[in-house]
Amino acid sequence: MPPNQESPKLPPHEWAAVLIAVGVLAFFFSIALIKQPPEPPQELQDVIVVKVMGEVDNPGYHTFARRTRLKDILHVVKPRFDAEAAGLNEDSVLHDGQAVRFKSLLVKVRVRGAVKAPGDYMMRKGALLSDYLDRLELADDADIEKVQNRMVKRQNQTITVPAKKGRQR
Repeated sequence: MPPNQESPKLPPHEWAAVLIAVGVLAFFFSIALIKQPPEPPQELQDVIVVKVMGEVDNPGYHTFARRTRLKDILHVVKPRFDAEAAGLNEDSVLHDGQAVRFKSLLVKVRVRGAVKAPGDYMMRKGALLSDYLDRLELADDADIEKVQNRMVKRQNQTITVPAKKGRQR
């Protein structure tokens, strides 16, 4: 540019547009910085929060050390005697935000046939009928050998205890 010539000047309305554009950019940049979550403190990085629900005495959200196993939390959540953690074994490592549901293993089983008190009984899923002989009060002519190894498999299962052959009920 020659030394005597003045530099071109922007009209005021163009300066206003430039200032508005710079302001908008600064606003969005500051929003982007604000939305970045801060790094959690070290003591929070070493813990997990687990939601426990179902058949336990202490349901709810519990905080445990990272790398805690299911067997390590049983004394805190106190599952009921007939419950198990659905889909987990005792050596399962828990993770932050995980939900653990304890389900009852008791199912209603209808027992009929050669028993003194036919009806519905609560039995542990996976148990054998022979585990409940003291509660069933078998009839004198019950042929328990036919059903003693029968496994309790599902809710509302019906188990019929047959009478020994040659005896009529």
